[in-house]
Amino acid sequence: MHVSDERMDLTYKENSKNKKRRSIRKQIVALVMGSVFFALAVTTMSALFFMQKIRNVSERALTGQMEEQLLQLAVSSADLTDEEIKHYLSSVKLFSRYAEEIYSHPEYFLERPVYAPMKRNDGHFALQRYYASEQIDKEAVRDETRLLANMESIFAPFMYNEQDMVSDIYIATKKGVFISYNSASLGNRMLDDEYFNYFEREWYKRAIESGDTGVTSVYMDSFKKGATISCSTPVMKDGETVAVLSMDILTKNLQEEMQAMKMPQGAYVFVITDDGQLIADTRLEGGVTEQMHISAGEYGDETIIERLLSGKEGVTLASDGNYYAYSPIVTTRWAFCVSIPQTYVLAPLSGVDTNVRIAILDFVIFSLMFCGVLLYLTSHYSEELLRPIRELKEDVDIISSGNLNWKVEIRNNDEIGDLGEAFNRMTDDLRTYIADLTRVTGERERIRAELDVAARIQRDMLISTFPAFPDRKEFDLYATMRPAKEVGGDFYDFYMIDDHHLALAIADVSGKGIPAALFMMMSMLPLRGHAKGKSSPAEVIGIVNNILCKRNDESMFVTVWLGFLDLRTGKMVCANAGHEYPMLRHPGGEYELIKDPHGLAAGVMEDVRYRDYELQLEPGSDLFVYSDGLPEGINEENVQFGTDGILRTLNGAKDLRPEVLLPLMQEAEDTFAGTAPQFDDITMMGLHWNGPAQEL
Repeated sequence: MHVSDERMDLTYKENSKNKKRRSIRKQIVALVMGSVFFALAVTTMSALFFMQKIRNVSERALTGQMEEQLLQLAVSSADLTDEEIKHYLSSVKLFSRYAEEIYSHPEYFLERPVYAPMKRNDGHFALQRYYASEQIDKEAVRDETRLLANMESIFAPFMYNEQDMVSDIYIATKKGVFISYNSASLGNRMLDDEYFNYFEREWYKRAIESGDTGVTSVYMDSFKKGATISCSTPVMKDGETVAVLSMDILTKNLQEEMQAMKMPQGAYVFVITDDGQLIADTRLEGGVTEQMHISAGEYGDETIIERLLSGKEGVTLASDGNYYAYSPIVTTRWAFCVSIPQTYVLAPLSGVDTNVRIAILDFVIFSLMFCGVLLYLTSHYSEELLRPIRELKEDVDIISSGNLNWKVEIRNNDEIGDLGEAFNRMTDDLRTYIADLTRVTGERERIRAELDVAARIQRDMLISTFPAFPDRKEFDLYATMRPAKEVGGDFYDFYMIDDHHLALAIADVSGKGIPAALFMMMSMLPLRGHAKGKSSPAEVIGIVNNILCKRNDESMFVTVWLGFLDLRTGKMVCANAGHEYPMLRHPGGEYELIKDPHGLAAGVMEDVRYRDYELQLEPGSDLFVYSDGLPEGINEENVQFGTDGILRTLNGAKDLRPEVLLPLMQEAEDTFAGTAPQFDDITMMGLHWNGPAQEL
C-alpha cells in the first residue's frame, strides 16, 4: 500500500468516528430503490404521450414509405414504357437509313415489282403499293416504286418478331407512292381501291414539318386492333426530304403489362396523354377501344388532373381519398399513373395502439426485473471489494498517463488480482507492440514511397497527352491503362515508324505488381526500338521474343498485339502473340471480333515464328484493342464482362470517337462489376481512320 493511501485511510477512520455509520451497501440500496420508483413514475406518466407519438410517427412512416414506393413504381413503369417507345423510334430511324441508301445508291439494288392490295393477301404478310390519288403519273414513279420494294428485306423480319405490337410498316414518298408491309389487305384497310391520300395524315405532316423522328397522338387503329400511335421519320437525299418512313404501334401490350401488375384491392393503374386522352386503364378489362378523356370525379379532382398533365412526377392525396402517383413518359409526353386508396395505406395502424400498450407494459416489466436484479447484485458488494478496485484504478491512471514501466502490485488472489496481472501483461505487450509498430510503419512508408515512384515512372513511360499527333489528320487515337495495383504489367505504345507508317502496340505481362512492371519495361523498350526499319510486325515480335527468352530466369511472358498502319492506303499489317482478339468496325457497320492468327506469347520459347495478317481500313473505320483485364472483369456474382459485353457497349456507341468511347467503355465495365474489386490491369486503345491526308 502506498503512503498516501495509508494517510487517506487514517483520515477516513477518524472522520467515521464523528459520523453516524452508513455503509456503502445501504447507500447503494437506497439510491437504487429511489431510482426504481422514480423510473416507474416517469414511465407511467409518459406512457400515453409516447403511445400517441409512436402512432403519429408510424402513420407518417407508413404514408412516406407508401408514397415512395408508389412514386418508384410510377417512375420505373414510365421509364420502361419510354424505353420500349425509344426502341421503335430507333428502329424507324434505322429503316430510314436503309431507304436513304436506296435513294443515294440505286445502282446497288435490284428493281422488284410491287403489287396493289389484293384480297388474297388478307391475313398474310405482304408488301403492297398504293397511290396518293388517281392523278399520280404511275410511269414516272415506276422506277422509284420498284427500288423501294427492297425495303421488304428489313420490314419482313422486324414484323415477324414484332407483329403483336406493330400493325403496319410503310414508306410514303413525296411523289405520291405509298408502300406498306402488313398482314391485312384491301378489305380490312377500308381504302378506296389502290388509292390512299396520306398527305394530310398526322404522321406524314409531322415528319415533313419537323424533319426529325417522333410519334403522333393516339388514334384508333384502322385494323380495329385498338389504340395506336405512329412513329415516323423523314427519309433524306442530298439534304432534302424525299419520303417519310413510319410504323403503327399498338398500345395493347402496355394494357396487358399493367393488368399483370399485382395491385391491392381498390388500386388501379392508367396512362394518359398530355391532353387528357386515356390510353390504358386496368379497370377496363378489354383495354381502351375508343377515344376517351379523363374527367374529375372518376379520376380524382381538378387539381389531380392538372398535376397528372403537368409533365412532372409526384404523389398527391386527392379529395376522393385516393393517393395518385404519376410520372411522365418523356418520349410521348404521356403520364403513367397509379392510384391506391388511403384506407389501404393506413390499415396497418389499426393494431398499432394495442401493440404500443403491450410494448409499454413489457418495458415496465423488464425495468422492474432489471432493477430487482440490480438491487440484488449491489446488495452483495462490500467495502473490501471496493478498496482494491480503487487502488487498481490509481495504477491504471499512472499507466494511461504514459508510464508503461509501472507495475501493478498484486494483493488479491481473485478476479481483481487476475485483472492486475492482465494489466501487467498488457503493459509488456504494449511496449513490444509500440516498438514493432514503429519499425513496421517505417518499413511500410519506405515501400509506399518506392511504389509511388515506380507508379510515376510507369505512367511517364506511357503516352498520356492526346492528341498524340496533332499534325496528323489521317487518324484519331486514344489509349488508357488502369492498373489493378499501384503498378501494372499492361502497356500500350504508338509511334511513327516513318512519315507514312504508324505503329500501334498493346501488351499484357504475366503477373502483377512490381515484377510485372519491370518485365513490362523490358518488353516495351525493344518492341519500340526494333520497329524502326522493319515492315513486318511478326519479325519485330520474333526479335523481342528472343531477347526476352535470354533474360527470363523467372519464366515470365508477355502477350503482344502489334500493327503497322500505312497512312497512304489504310492497309494495316498486324501480328498477334497470344493477345486478345481485336475488334473492327467498317463505315456504317458494327464492331466485329477479328479472330486473327495467334502465336505463342513472347518470352516462352526462343525462335518462335509469328505470322502477319492484313486489315484494310476504309475511311470511317474504327479499331479497338484491349488487354484481358477488360473481358475477364467479374461482378458480384462472379460473372465475366466478356467479349459480348465489350461488343454490346461498342455497338451501343459506335459513332463515338476513341477519346469518348474508351472512358464510356471503362464506365460500362465499372457499372457491370459493381462492388467487385478489379483483379487485373485494364488497358484499351482505339483508332479512328479518317482516310489518307490527300483525301481529307
